[in-house]
Amino acid sequence: MIEVEPDVERDRFFRYSRIRYSSLGPMGLKKALEDVKKRFTDEALMDEQGFWDLYNDLKSHNGWKTAEILAFLDLCNFSDVS
Repeated sequence: MIEVEPDVERDRFFRYSRIRYSSLGPMGLKKALEDVKKRFTDEALMDEQGFWDLYNDLKSHNGWKTAEILAFLDLCNFSDVS
């Protein structure tokens, strides 16, 4: 079995997720964003305001579009923090 560095795997997953989200179109992205927000709030990882604060921070400070933000959030394991 070929061993792959964790950063390489994470980068590959991020690229895959970003492409997948980018292909959804505006309405699909909106639904995906709402689904992720619901998952975060339902699992009590953060409240709705905290989610939008994080979203806006990633958008403004990183210059990311919604597809990139969703891909990043797919990679995060916030259960270790909660």
